[in-house]
Amino acid sequence: MRVERVFRLLGLLLGLIAGVEYARFIITEAPIAGYTLRAIVLLLTALAGALFGFFGLPYVTTKPFFWLENKLNVTPLPDLVAATVGLLVGLLLAALVGVFLATLPWHLGFVISVIVAAVFAYWGLTLGLSRRHEMMALVLGPGRIGGLIEGHAVDTGVLLDTSVIIDGRIMDIAQTGFLHEKILVPHFVLAELQYIADSSDALRRNRGRRGLEVLNLLQKEPLVDIEFIDEDVPDVTEVDMKLIKLANKRKAAIMTNDYNLNRVAQLEGVRILNLNNLANALKPVVIPGEEMNVQVIKEGKEQNQGVAYLDDGTMIVVENGRRYMNQTIGVIVTRPRRASRASGGPNRCGGSRAAAAADADVTALTVAEGPGLAARLRDAISGAPITERLLISSEPGFRQTVEGQGGGEDVTVVAGPVTDTCKEVVDGLVRRTIPRDTLVDARGPWTFRREALIQALDRVGTGADISNLIELCQATGLRVRVLIPL
Repeated sequence: MRVERVFRLLGLLLGLIAGVEYARFIITEAPIAGYTLRAIVLLLTALAGALFGFFGLPYVTTKPFFWLENKLNVTPLPDLVAATVGLLVGLLLAALVGVFLATLPWHLGFVISVIVAAVFAYWGLTLGLSRRHEMMALVLGPGRIGGLIEGHAVDTGVLLDTSVIIDGRIMDIAQTGFLHEKILVPHFVLAELQYIADSSDALRRNRGRRGLEVLNLLQKEPLVDIEFIDEDVPDVTEVDMKLIKLANKRKAAIMTNDYNLNRVAQLEGVRILNLNNLANALKPVVIPGEEMNVQVIKEGKEQNQGVAYLDDGTMIVVENGRRYMNQTIGVIVTRPRRASRASGGPNRCGGSRAAAAADADVTALTVAEGPGLAARLRDAISGAPITERLLISSEPGFRQTVEGQGGGEDVTVVAGPVTDTCKEVVDGLVRRTIPRDTLVDARGPWTFRREALIQALDRVGTGADISNLIELCQATGLRVRVLIPL
């Protein structure tokens, strides 16, 4: 910081002067003979004074000032007003008491007056803070203190997480005018975005640059009040925990798409705004018998099926729709549920009155396992519709719906019993036979939370030797829920 550097240089100069003056005092008062010894004393005292001034002056000048400024910036205005009024009342009472103590002999009046002033100032400050609601109600009236709820100040803004910035949908929400609270972007979030934007991996680099572009657009949006703040949590290194600590400190909310951050922040008592939950709440409700026009863009997993997508990413499975590839046809919804099916006959448009089923949360991907799996996963994700979860298998035509998948976990996998004999080998020697009932065969498909999979791929990087999804989960520490169909 430039101000602190100036004060350090000033402290160096003052300390050097003080050291020289102290050396002159020692040489004058003490019988030190010889130029060499005098030069050593002068050099040591000047060096000690310079070091003390360089490192010590900021602790009595800039650091207390910035600490006080930071506290004033994050303290709600009602608290500041109440504390100031209480402090002034305490000092006024102390001054009245000091009038009667002024006549005491031997300066006792002054000493006791200082002590009384300190005690009364502390009492006034604490009493003003603890009774601020009554003070505000006395001045403004009970009906006008809506800014205070249950003894706490209202939320003072919304902190943005890296995931929600990269996602980009916040820009669309901001343009609608629904964001009334101030948006706060800490500099450590900006630093993380810059780090991602400078990555050597193309997918990660594009995500980082997209996030910086979104922030640039938010700055130019007239309906958005956005502020970049310098506050940090130096004793915490992880960005997610920094956000939680800062949110608690400022009594602010956090906007994120990160499932783990969502859970941890809720445990810490922080209000969370999750864009995925908002998107799911705003998805159009489809009911059996509803008609719509969709474009069939690819084949389904069953014979003669086609697949289409709504504008919000909802997947539509169209029975008998394979022959209408790359055509827009009319369909009738028969069973709106995950990976459900329906059928239909001819419609008035000369196409097919096919059936549609909605899968609003899951995108199915087929990715072959083997060396270079991480790169293939990145390519598949970049071209897939944006949904909260990804259903991944190495075999085309896999089953898309498994009861129990897609819950709160980052990863779930369908497993079956182990039929082969498994032995534990240590240093080339067979130690024991592992009971089959203690093992499962993770056959798939795998269901990943999209953000968790992207973060895992970022952690392993481009040079990691990952050939299957089990190795990916082990390398990145993802916790896996195993589902065994009955």
